[in-house]
Amino acid sequence: MNFDSGNVGVLLGNGDGTFQPAVTYGGADGAGTPSVAVADVNGDGKLDLMVVNFCVDKNCDGGIGVFLGNGDGTFRPESVFVSGGYYAWALAVADVNGDGKPDLVAANLQLSVSKPLKGFVGVLLNNTSFSKSTTSTSLTSSLNPSIYGQKVTWTATVTSSGSIIPTGKVNFTWSGHTIGSATLSSGVATLTRSNLNADPYPLTAVYTGDANNLRSTSAVLNQVVLETTSAATLSSSPNLSTQGQAVTFTAKISSPTVIPTGPVTFTAGKTVLGTAQLGGGEAKLAISSLPVGSTKVTATYYGDSNIAKSSASVIQTVH
Repeated sequence: MNFDSGNVGVLLGNGDGTFQPAVTYGGADGAGTPSVAVADVNGDGKLDLMVVNFCVDKNCDGGIGVFLGNGDGTFRPESVFVSGGYYAWALAVADVNGDGKPDLVAANLQLSVSKPLKGFVGVLLNNTSFSKSTTSTSLTSSLNPSIYGQKVTWTATVTSSGSIIPTGKVNFTWSGHTIGSATLSSGVATLTRSNLNADPYPLTAVYTGDANNLRSTSAVLNQVVLETTSAATLSSSPNLSTQGQAVTFTAKISSPTVIPTGPVTFTAGKTVLGTAQLGGGEAKLAISSLPVGSTKVTATYYGDSNIAKSSASVIQTVH
């Protein structure tokens, strides 16, 4: 920016830390350009220049000059938008009304011989009709079918018919339920979960769109989560006990993908001796009422819809 000459200079980079000679773009309605900003204000995927046109008298509007970009480092002639005062000084670019379009905010000075110095802000809302690009979303799974408790990563890839890479979020859904969302990075969003119940899931990835790209939904990916297995072992202590002596039975339930929880039932034949809750994969039950002789004691873990049933037995001898 050049305050005295009233123009803005553009020095294109060579990619090695050096720059080409400056190409200047003159402000048609100001004597100085104390502030400059760069943004795509018309939604064509090309960066544009916005400059403050600082006025030195009352014969100009002192507004914001906009040079639309050609996409090759050059810019079209200036269009001027009045910012509310003939002493515009500073400029900022932001989407102040949340419509996905960059707006302009100018700091203005109002000078008068007969009145005190005034400072105020001018807001120029962007009313450009952006033409958004269509998108296409694909969805893949890292493991299908998977087993309950296994980590599965789903990858959504969003491509655009335009030149601007899609940004924003992707929601991963099935039958109206959202299992999670992720933010796009270079057009790719991933979600990892390990706690989906054993069931089939008709998953879709829904891209919500952004200021330059329309929303899109992937084809259905039928993710299948299978029930995991469990294995049981049972031990007793002491074994070779005396009548009336307390014997502790310890059941251990394991699974390849999760730590099982829930109750374990201890039986002798058809007689239920008691139940105990698993903690850290173990359930213990102390019994002192076993008869003299050899008794087969069985521990059964019935599991649930996510974990399969398993059982184990031990022969307890009582003198």
